[in-house]
Amino acid sequence: MKREMELELKLKEAQTAYGMLFDQKAAARNTVIANAFSEFIAPEGTRLSARERSVEFDLLDGKYFHTLARLEIRDAYTEDYLKKGYEGAYRFNSGGDKEIKFLPAMAEFITIASNKVDKMCKLFVDIDIAFKDKLNEARKQRDAIQSELNEIEYARQQAKKDAILDLMKSKEGFVPLRAKPNKEYGWIQNTNLQMKFNWEVHDPALIKVVGESSSGKSVKVEVSINRYDGSVHTFPVETIRMDNLQSFINREVNLRDRVESELDQFVIAQGVL
Repeated sequence: MKREMELELKLKEAQTAYGMLFDQKAAARNTVIANAFSEFIAPEGTRLSARERSVEFDLLDGKYFHTLARLEIRDAYTEDYLKKGYEGAYRFNSGGDKEIKFLPAMAEFITIASNKVDKMCKLFVDIDIAFKDKLNEARKQRDAIQSELNEIEYARQQAKKDAILDLMKSKEGFVPLRAKPNKEYGWIQNTNLQMKFNWEVHDPALIKVVGESSSGKSVKVEVSINRYDGSVHTFPVETIRMDNLQSFINREVNLRDRVESELDQFVIAQGVL
């Protein structure tokens, strides 16, 4: 647990470091675009909005803005997709009477975009180069920590599954969980066991493994259920696929984890966590 807490703290730090680099890269792109249009003055009733990969010249129409002209810096690749670069994509809207008086400003916007787009694309490539190694290293550190946490969680879940199988193989057998929601209306939560393709035992009360094939691909199980009158009915020993039993165990562990995480919402009617 101590190691896991240490890793979770390191993961937060690594995610923060990666996020900061990503934000710095985005800010650098935004600066490139903003600088390219630094001399453009938006007329009254309009605005110029520079973002990470685009710049828009917008007209205020009532409560909303709509685009008069736009430049987007998009990804571009060579024909063999081996080399990535950037290219400009343009959009402008002449519109009607409201927009027509802004045609000179739109023309100025398009002129600046046309004259400077190649330089902006080149600077985007330079930014990629400058941040590539830093981002890759930060991503590797983050992923390595996450991978170790995943291994710990996998081992924990596998231990739960092994414990259930051990109980099934014991003399006492395994009692599956049955959880009843606290709210007035709600389905009782339990796990069903698929015996054959056309036979499923609903809400088993006890499962015992009484034999196993030499290959381990099938097992002999003895399954009991609770009848409505309070009596217990035990089915004759049946041979089923080990995959069916493993599927039951996986679903049983998921149910137990969910109920345990929301324990105040359930009453345990059968089994123990």
